[in-house]
Amino acid sequence: MKLENILMLDSNVTTPSDCQTLCFGREKCIKFSHFSSTSSRCVLFTKCPDMKSCSGCVSGPAYPRITSCQRISLRNGGALPTSNANRGRKIDSRQNELPRQSQNQEVSDDGEDFGEVENDADAAADNNDDDYYQYQDQDPEYEDDNTDEDDYEDEDDNIDDGLLDEVFNELPGVDNKKPPVKKSNTSSTSCPTCYPGYYYCVMGGFNRFGPVSEVSLLNTGAYPIPRSPLIAPFPSFMTKGSGSTFSTFTGRSVMTCTPGYPVTVLGLTPASTFGGFFTQQSYIPGTCNSYNVARRNWQSTGGKLNTVRLGGSTVRMGKYLVSIGGVSPSGYPITSIEMFDTRRAQIGWKPVPRWSFPAATRDSCTVTMKHPRNGAEMYVIGGEGQESAVMKMVLNTGQWFSLPSMYYPRRQHACTKVDMNGRPGIMISGGSDGVYTNMTSVEFFDIYRNSWTELPNMFRGRRSHVMTSIDNSIAIAGGTANTPEGDTEYLSDVEVFDGRRWKRAAYTMDTGRGGANLIKIPIRNLVA
Repeated sequence: MKLENILMLDSNVTTPSDCQTLCFGREKCIKFSHFSSTSSRCVLFTKCPDMKSCSGCVSGPAYPRITSCQRISLRNGGALPTSNANRGRKIDSRQNELPRQSQNQEVSDDGEDFGEVENDADAAADNNDDDYYQYQDQDPEYEDDNTDEDDYEDEDDNIDDGLLDEVFNELPGVDNKKPPVKKSNTSSTSCPTCYPGYYYCVMGGFNRFGPVSEVSLLNTGAYPIPRSPLIAPFPSFMTKGSGSTFSTFTGRSVMTCTPGYPVTVLGLTPASTFGGFFTQQSYIPGTCNSYNVARRNWQSTGGKLNTVRLGGSTVRMGKYLVSIGGVSPSGYPITSIEMFDTRRAQIGWKPVPRWSFPAATRDSCTVTMKHPRNGAEMYVIGGEGQESAVMKMVLNTGQWFSLPSMYYPRRQHACTKVDMNGRPGIMISGGSDGVYTNMTSVEFFDIYRNSWTELPNMFRGRRSHVMTSIDNSIAIAGGTANTPEGDTEYLSDVEVFDGRRWKRAAYTMDTGRGGANLIKIPIRNLVA
């Protein structure tokens, strides 16, 4: 191969998928080759190299994606996006004024086919790749889609824990205690094909009676619904707040974080002022609790937040949880960021001095992404007083960047990361537009082009809903809406995006809920 045809050579790229992503993000890249037989390395080419095969490598064009070969091609004639890494302006964490940047927006025509939409959690390799790729000595990660309990990986497990371990271990009180070493699984769940598939569990939320304690299964038709609940309801100490929850499956247990709540304290005035009693309102910070499947009960995990965050966000980053944003009971923005290691729950939540959020607000939406060059990034979108704002933080540097604004201002909306036609990005749906009108609009943010695209509207407006992936399709469930009489309606319906339009699903949640979570759990973890 000729050196002048090589665009880049990187020995730090560990998987063919990441190598192809680098090629996808570079305008001049025509083909990639990832070698893993001896030492891992990624080579990008500006012209097709003169080689028929390569030993221990995966080679191919930038598109179609490795996980979506022979599917619908990119729009706009299959043109590859140009690189836009760090295109937004850098934000000093001490600044309150956020600079803006123009955007190269794409607006879809009515009836346009948006093609294949994949969520990172459910993307699976296609078996008909031979026309596009050369596979020799294939990496085992592309051969076996089954995982045991310890190998379970959800949409946020692709964040490198090495950087997060470094950040967490330097915090006061951690004392460089290493995370526990994962032991090989010798239990009955080592037979991954015995109980294939996933349960989709509805966790927490609120309705007109207050917080909902029941944990139910979404009846998608893919599995039988047991007569008795697989997960016990939330105990009373988990239902004292608003009901909005964050839940995740860590690979070993279900973990749910509930918000803080107010308490009334009775006090006694000094005798010099004639004595007497008075009441004062105080707030208890939010907590995280784990579910012990064997004992069928919820257990406190030492996960009590240090700060009361009204309307804050919790997001999963690898094995860590991160709490960001929100306002204090007095209404002041919370600029600090806290971390929690699910493997070392006894350490508890820790504030991270090197990270801060200069534009903290409430009711925003937070997503983590893994950028091929910048590494892990955290996006914060919308929220009260910042309804149109979009910002991202590069975790490695702690620097914030202001990104192009959304088409429509939003708060109490939902978001999830997706691959649309092989283009990684974030999908935003619904919410309130600042005057408490429920929105039906949906948008997609392309993280390489730094641009927004309008997608087809949902059937009905909703806020405080959940958006996730169900059986390789993006689904929206539950939430709240306003009736013509001005009352609040709690929704239970589900809408699914088929790549062209939203469709009403044949199934619903067990009851109408707002502020709930919808998580997937391998069936074998609950029945084995």
